[in-house]
Amino acid sequence: MYEGPLPRMEQLQRTVPLATVLRCRLIRSQLHGKQTCLDMYEEADDSLEDEPEDELGTWLIRAIHSRDTLGRHTYTIYIPPSQLDLQAGRDFGEPVGRVRANAMGSAFKIYEPSEDQQWQEACVVLYKVSLLGQRGPRTMKVIIRAVDKDGKVMNSPQDRQSLLERYRHGADTHLIVLENKRPQWNAEIGTFVLDFFNRMLMPSVKNFQLVHPEDIDYTVLQFGKDSPNVFALDIRYPMNPITALGIAISSIQRKIACP
Repeated sequence: MYEGPLPRMEQLQRTVPLATVLRCRLIRSQLHGKQTCLDMYEEADDSLEDEPEDELGTWLIRAIHSRDTLGRHTYTIYIPPSQLDLQAGRDFGEPVGRVRANAMGSAFKIYEPSEDQQWQEACVVLYKVSLLGQRGPRTMKVIIRAVDKDGKVMNSPQDRQSLLERYRHGADTHLIVLENKRPQWNAEIGTFVLDFFNRMLMPSVKNFQLVHPEDIDYTVLQFGKDSPNVFALDIRYPMNPITALGIAISSIQRKIACP
């Protein structure tokens, strides 16, 4: 899906086209035995006979974890390293995104490069805090910039404000607010369940489906665990791969005050 004449960064910042699902795999590993690394692959299309026999598919982007002296967690998202990068001893290419968490792990901001190569806010992820240690499904809210049917970000008079400020002021038609679909309690097996259509093989509190409150049958983003270090990520309009990976990272990252 992400091939053609456009530069790689511009391709990855484009939303997934309407009526399309971008199916991906995330592989978690330790880079040089010390830094957590997440590699995101577009799955090969089994219906194409001439598709290369690559078990993982097309390598799209890589996220590498770091932590500052104050203990704040950041993931920087890069395009895969070129041969020149590898020859220079770099494990990554050009940076295309950044994910930053607050100290509690209850709020995350996702940034993408703007046209003038400055980091701009693309998404905010909020998790409901559970101070009493209550267990159960997580509650998450995701705020992204609105796009038109062609996937172009719609400019807003409030663009100078942060996404969270705009959301709190209310009535901003240039924002899209998504929520995770609530699992249902299954008395027979004594747990909460959600239908992932055989895409996720392991039950986990990290698994989620993002929907719009007014259309809960349209799943914008679906994420879940296949094995301890392998995850499935299905992306639909109006999401792009960079933001989608950032949201998945927010679910994976350890949280102090969330279930």
